[in-house]
Amino acid sequence: MDDDQLLTLIADSLVGTPAPNDVVEGAYAAFGWRNLDTQLARLIEDEQLEVAGFSTVTFARTLTYEIATGTVALSIDGDIVAVDSEAPIDRMALHQPNSVAELRLDDTGRILLTEMSGPVCLEIRSGGVTTRTPWVTV
Repeated sequence: MDDDQLLTLIADSLVGTPAPNDVVEGAYAAFGWRNLDTQLARLIEDEQLEVAGFSTVTFARTLTYEIATGTVALSIDGDIVAVDSEAPIDRMALHQPNSVAELRLDDTGRILLTEMSGPVCLEIRSGGVTTRTPWVTV
């Protein structure tokens, strides 16, 4: 019997037979452990400032996270995000409900993000440790 025949046999045996509740709960619990090597960043400050410009008032938000290698501060002003980190950042990715985008900082430590709105989560790799921020709405 080859792999395709085995998968067909398994699929046929499961048709019309719902999985027991404890099996479904166990599957969800196991899925939650898939990123066990990823640590969760701790939000230590969420500050929103009113910034007066020449003709408008905008709102800038600063989110500061504690990660294993230090702190990372994200200053969000419209589509521009400035990153200030105590530790060197090897990699950053922006997670949104339906997408993941690799982020590249320019020479000034800034990123232009035109599609950043709603719930977001950042994945930061620093010093060989991958950390994810909790989901926040921007």
